[in-house]
Amino acid sequence: MSWNYRVVKHSYKDEEVFQIHEVYYKNGQPEMITENGIAPFGEDFKDLSDTMIYMMQALTKPVLDAKIFEKDPDPKKTIDQTLGMLKNNTLK
Repeated sequence: MSWNYRVVKHSYKDEEVFQIHEVYYKNGQPEMITENGIAPFGEDFKDLSDTMIYMMQALTKPVLDAKIFEKDPDPKKTIDQTLGMLKNNTLK
C-alpha cells in the first residue's frame, strides 16, 4: 500500500470544503483517507519544509471527492434497493 497527500472535497449541506489528507492506495486506486485533514508538520525546519512541498504537489493533482471513501454500512440494503428500482423500471 502506498500513500501521498491529496486535496479532498467534503460536502456539508450546501457547502463544500477542501482539505489536504493523506490518501492510501491499493493497486493504484485510492482506498482510504485520514479521518481529518492534515496540517503541515515536521520534527525540524527542513522536515516541515519537505512536508510543505509534498502538500503543495497535491494542488497539481485532481481533487478527490470524500464520498468515494464512504463505506456502505448495509450493502445488502443498497443492493435490494437497486434491484427494486430495476424491477419497477422494467414493469413500466
